[in-house]
Amino acid sequence: MYAIRRETDYALRAIAVMVSHRGNGRALSTSSLAELCASSVDMMRKVMLKLAGAGIVKSSRGRNGGFVLAGRLERISLADIIAAVQGPLLLNPCVAGPAACDYESRCPIAAEVRSLQKSLERLLPAATFAGLDNPPSRPNETTTEE
Repeated sequence: MYAIRRETDYALRAIAVMVSHRGNGRALSTSSLAELCASSVDMMRKVMLKLAGAGIVKSSRGRNGGFVLAGRLERISLADIIAAVQGPLLLNPCVAGPAACDYESRCPIAAEVRSLQKSLERLLPAATFAGLDNPPSRPNETTTEE
């Protein structure tokens, strides 16, 4: 089982695509995002509505409608996207709270799992989309040096 659900993966892809297209000043439609992210239109619509509800993207209707990023890239983190789409990322039920696991008081790995969870809670908010302004080239793209 993957910690990041498929729906969240599509959300991360959509934000990355929006970052790469933000210079053109135009909103991206749900169907364009679905095509660029290898998603169905229905799935992308669901994902984008969640992102809009969280204030990560803005939507507009009409002929030139679609979605644009709502904030600066350094303010959009992986934690924001994950929380908006699937809720907080928890490694195990024991990290959800003191009454979440009956075995926690005698569990030999509870402290290690809590430590790992704290690391995730520190790292995910620090991982933003600011670095995507200059993404690496894809393996099938060729670059020539002058």
